[in-house]
Amino acid sequence: METNQFEVSLNSKNANEQLKTHLKIPENYEFSSQINEGIKYQTNVKDDFCYVHERYDQYYKGIKIEHSDIRARYLDDALVSINGEYIVTPYIDVSIVLTKEMAIQKAIEHIEAKKIYLGR
Repeated sequence: METNQFEVSLNSKNANEQLKTHLKIPENYEFSSQINEGIKYQTNVKDDFCYVHERYDQYYKGIKIEHSDIRARYLDDALVSINGEYIVTPYIDVSIVLTKEMAIQKAIEHIEAKKIYLGR
């Protein structure tokens, strides 16, 4: 079994960039800390054993990739383990092809609306 070695110590402040480099993740991908549901603005949780658990969402060119979930565990700000689902996606054209107005018109046509209400 091959053991991967990092040239620098991984911690919660540099893990994102170091993992991208070490695992050869393309530049268009990025990871952003998840905010825990029900806990306003909290991105990590400390357990009873003083481990800090942090979860990351995966993005491609700024667009979140669903079903990706990276989980890191730290002790005294040093990375202990990391696991989860990293999704390799082929090249995706993320350019906008519809204006807001075009999207609204297509939705109206699709549901065969007779009247439009754009409430405040």
